[in-house]
Amino acid sequence: MFPIIASERRIVNTLFQIFAILEYCLRIFVFIRRIACPAPVLG
Repeated sequence: MFPIIASERRIVNTLFQIFAILEYCLRIFVFIRRIACPAPVLG
C-alpha cells in the first residue's frame, strides 16, 4: 500500500510542477502580449 501512495504522491508532485511551469509560461505570454498590443485582451 505504501508504494502506491508514494507513486501517487510523486505523480501529484510532477503534475503540480508541470502546472506551475505552464502557469509561469502563460504569465510570460500574457505579459509579452500586453506589451506588444496594449489593447484590452479577453481573459
